Amino acid sequence: MSSSDLQATQELLVEILTEELPALPFLKEWGNIAHKWEQALAQFHIQAPCELHYTPRRIAIYSRAFPTHTAAQIQEFFGPPLAIAFIDGDRSKGLSKAGLGFCKKVGMIDSTLGEQFDKIENFVKGTDRESANLPQNFQNLQSPTANPRILGDNRGGFENSAQDSSPQAESLLQVVEKDGKQVLYVRKTQAGLESRQVLGEIVVAFIRSLHFGKSMRWGDAQEGSGSESFIRPIRNIMILLDSSAIDSALGSHSGDFVDFRATADHQSSSAPKSTKSTTSPTANPRILGDNRGDIEKSASSSLRDTAEAVARQSTQTSTQALESTFDNANAKTQKARSPQTFGQQSKAATLLHRSYTPKQQDLLESTFDNAAQEMCAKEAWVQITGLDDYLHKLKNGGVILSADERKQRILEQIQALESTFSLQVELDSALLAQIVAITEYPTALLGGFDERFLALPEEVITTSMKEHQKYFAVRKNGQLYNGFIVVANALCDEFSAIISGNERVLKARLSDAEFFYRNDCAMPLDKKPLASIAYVDGLGSMLDKTNREEIIGAYLARLYGLDSAIITQALAYAKADLLSEMVGEFPELQGIMGHYYALAQGLSHDIAQAIKEQYLPNGEDSALPSSKISAIVALSGKLESLLGLFSIGTIPSGSKDPFALRRAANGVVKIALEWNLAFDVKQILGDMARICAYDISQENLARLQEFIIERLESILDIPAQIFRSASRGTSADLCTIASNAKALESLLVRDDREALMAVFKRVANITKDIMGDSACGLESWIASSRCVDRQPSLISLRGSQNHDSSSTILESQNEGKKQAQGEKSASSSLRVLRQQGEVAASFFSKAESTNTQAILQSLDTSLLTPPESALYNKLLSLNLPALTHPQHKLDALFSLKEELEVFFASVLVNDEDPALRRNRKSLLYAIYAEFCTIGDLKELAI
Repeated sequence: MSSSDLQATQELLVEILTEELPALPFLKEWGNIAHKWEQALAQFHIQAPCELHYTPRRIAIYSRAFPTHTAAQIQEFFGPPLAIAFIDGDRSKGLSKAGLGFCKKVGMIDSTLGEQFDKIENFVKGTDRESANLPQNFQNLQSPTANPRILGDNRGGFENSAQDSSPQAESLLQVVEKDGKQVLYVRKTQAGLESRQVLGEIVVAFIRSLHFGKSMRWGDAQEGSGSESFIRPIRNIMILLDSSAIDSALGSHSGDFVDFRATADHQSSSAPKSTKSTTSPTANPRILGDNRGDIEKSASSSLRDTAEAVARQSTQTSTQALESTFDNANAKTQKARSPQTFGQQSKAATLLHRSYTPKQQDLLESTFDNAAQEMCAKEAWVQITGLDDYLHKLKNGGVILSADERKQRILEQIQALESTFSLQVELDSALLAQIVAITEYPTALLGGFDERFLALPEEVITTSMKEHQKYFAVRKNGQLYNGFIVVANALCDEFSAIISGNERVLKARLSDAEFFYRNDCAMPLDKKPLASIAYVDGLGSMLDKTNREEIIGAYLARLYGLDSAIITQALAYAKADLLSEMVGEFPELQGIMGHYYALAQGLSHDIAQAIKEQYLPNGEDSALPSSKISAIVALSGKLESLLGLFSIGTIPSGSKDPFALRRAANGVVKIALEWNLAFDVKQILGDMARICAYDISQENLARLQEFIIERLESILDIPAQIFRSASRGTSADLCTIASNAKALESLLVRDDREALMAVFKRVANITKDIMGDSACGLESWIASSRCVDRQPSLISLRGSQNHDSSSTILESQNEGKKQAQGEKSASSSLRVLRQQGEVAASFFSKAESTNTQAILQSLDTSLLTPPESALYNKLLSLNLPALTHPQHKLDALFSLKEELEVFFASVLVNDEDPALRRNRKSLLYAIYAEFCTIGDLKELAI
């Protein structure tokens, strides 16, 4: 096979023809389909530019430059060292069991064919002479495992013997150096396959990789293992490489065989999988000599002669066995039906638009059995000869293959109707995508309905049109208009019958809605009937849920300074519309209908609006509650769902989230951020679990807290390490974490960020043993720092910048130590213990914001050296606890960089004197504690 053959390309066409595909599940998977097709190609080492399209009845894939062959693959095998590979390490004695085992492993020996060399097989034909001359270029090989060196200087003799062998030889047994040892080595080049030999398997693997949720089985696809299924029954799988049709059934089962004895010039890799494992594409193995002596040369020559004799016998035996296998396979095939994939026999044909009548000369000439002929007679199967023929016949047959073209056609027609009738069409992107997916040749039409239905709530009319009929609502002069846009999928010139038919259907829908609305308005809202609706096993009824929501709402109202009476009244009526006739017909309108019924009942606008907005936000791009009252009502419902379901262990995992708890947690976070609500997840969730008497474990409560904070990360869309640092600070308030994360993110754009992090991470590392995982550790540290036995020692200084003042410092230090030692008596010990308890008790009563002050108050300022005093005084002057904005506090902390550098250059923190050591660590921890109010330094890797 020449290199030009490997680079040759042809046109490829693949069409998977099905019954009508359901739009919603198909569109969810469509975003993954291109990637899955690339994965299917990659499994066979193929890369090709492809276009993918879909219509309601087909998935079409085509390429103008599809390679005719798969890419060749190089495999390297390193065997045992020569001392082990040969008997007693002597090459003249032949290969040992380890050496023979290696040859078997790499496919050079068939273990079933005898003793001497275990009957070395001939290598499969198909490679060129360049492979046989491999050692000439072997020194340039870059092995992924090592950089082996060819041993021996008798290369000329080897090359001559290689050239004398079969030109199809692909790999030889060689000796190379690896990790300082001489080992056996085989390098095999597996030639590329013809693409037509694997395309059937590629397409079938691609189809099986698609997941749409629910799937169907049909016809012959239900026989046997019953594993063949798809979102809708498959009618045909057409594969054309240029004008040559390929049967997809060849790739439907791993046991299929193709008789290639008549095409001996084909690649060995076209053999079935079951023969590949025992047939290796390599020539007769030869041991490479390294000019070590005549004995080795004669042994190598004898070994070569033996190998050639055995190979001839092996070829005859292998050929007989292979022919027997094909005879058995062909006999079974003749007894069986024609090969089918997914219950259908492949044909080079397609179906056009259902309303299109193709020309007689384009129809498929059936060559199948009687059943297939009858099916072809009922449906106009059009034969396809190539890619251009396919695209041409689809275009003329009423099928617009490109979804983008269908979408553009719909939008242009809608714009024309808007201009002609002075209307404004409410375009819904999700609805438009569905319509594109269910039409092959779309045509936008304008229909109408009786004006009396405009008395219904707008949401009732638009929901009925959108959800049930796939219509677009229409407005005129800003008001809902008694018209609609329907997109037909028909090939005709007169659409009046289509319009009138759709008008009749919509009239029936709206008449039912009018009846339901009148009945519901006559019944006042009442939560008591909710007792008949079960909520979740273990959480009672919907009435129980409503009562818990009222308790949560009252708690939040007091927390945020709102009238709890309004909140609880709105929550009492919030779920009452679930028993209304309208919501029974249109479940999408729950909450919305409660709003209208509340107004009809005379409730205030605030309560009605809160009922309407209780489920907001209900999607990624959804609107948020429009008032603070509505926000608290919405929070109450979401928090009750989260706490209740977590309390019974119903926690989302992986892609499973049947109760949409991730959406509920997203809503909690978005509402808190939108209304700047102080929402400490630990405190609020703990309080709610207690007042609502949820039987929730501490473990699940902690998981819920972390679950909500994780939602904050996805909403903020900032680097993971930045959010991780902010979320592991001292604050558990959602708004505070968000603002802290934004402040830390500004660090990424600073030029001196690396120097800052180096200094402040040193602060964090030195003080990590103070607090640990418990706040009590810090409090004990502060208390005990007042009562440390101070052993006489010199203050450790580095450098000479403070040498002049050292005598004064030492004198002051000695006086302090003497005074401390004089107080060591029985009575003073009691006073010290009492003082320790007072300091600790005093610290326990302090808020987190005053931790720095408590730490600084615990310092013994008489022990401070000039570098320590400079840092201490600068820290006091910043008054960090008073800085509430995280960016301002972060800038202030960074201003300590110069003083900290001097401190680390001059002061030994871990001094032998425990008093000095604690004093210095406390000073550094005061800085670290303030940084922790913004984020955890240890989580930053900048």
